[in-house]
Amino acid sequence: MWTWLSDNSSAIQALGGIVTAVVWIVYLQIFVSSFRRQRRSEILIHTGGNRVNPRIFVSNLGFEPIYTIEIVLGVTSSGERKEVSVIDRSEVDEHDLTSPAAATLQGPLASGEYVDIGSLEEVLQRARVNDCAAPATDQIERIEIQVAAITAATSSIVAAHREFDLAWSDGALRMTPRTLYAIQIRSWWGRRRIERNLKTKLIG
Repeated sequence: MWTWLSDNSSAIQALGGIVTAVVWIVYLQIFVSSFRRQRRSEILIHTGGNRVNPRIFVSNLGFEPIYTIEIVLGVTSSGERKEVSVIDRSEVDEHDLTSPAAATLQGPLASGEYVDIGSLEEVLQRARVNDCAAPATDQIERIEIQVAAITAATSSIVAAHREFDLAWSDGALRMTPRTLYAIQIRSWWGRRRIERNLKTKLIG
């Protein structure tokens, strides 16, 4: 046994070195994956209350704080879709605002924080104020809420969206989500499209 180990010491040392390298590579991969997961944004779009005119909330479930820069409402009516910015609270009279910052939903969200962006009717009213051609509530079949933000963890836009079906039931407008969670927009082309739209709106 000892003679065999002595004769093959070089091969054994090389094998030990390979095993050690593999262990470190696996450990490094786990560490990098965990680090990236912690810095990855996670934006939640959800509703509160019942399905009749519910409140709509945006939450930051990521470990890093985010700064919300845009909220877009996509409206589908008669098979046609249009998008309207609803981040500015244009439905509120300026004399009713508690502070200048209350006129907009732009702002920072720490990890675990959320913001109430309004009820369904308030968001639809805001869309009509910002776009006179927005369809009437009873003509809307589906809405999509898209949130765009920036974070110190990345140099590009982070975003998420979620779709809801609208339907009248027992004389009340009900809002039903099409997915269990908000869909995170992580692809390069998806984030680039949002950046282009923001540049068109803000810069022209």
